[in-house]
Amino acid sequence: MRRGFPAFDDRGTLNIGAPADVTIMELREGTFEFVDQLQGRSHRPPALFPLMTVLAGKRTPARG
Repeated sequence: MRRGFPAFDDRGTLNIGAPADVTIMELREGTFEFVDQLQGRSHRPPALFPLMTVLAGKRTPARG
């Protein structure tokens, strides 16, 4: 597959030797409030929350 940015040719794959960039998410039940950039508010069930992120094979703190 040809990509627009050659620097990212090794991204988006699970091949052996490729950099590991993965986010582990948790599906939480309930109703959650979301706020957009215009301060508009909406309530939606359920929601995904980040638990862990791995960048270039190294664990990084999750934010969320």
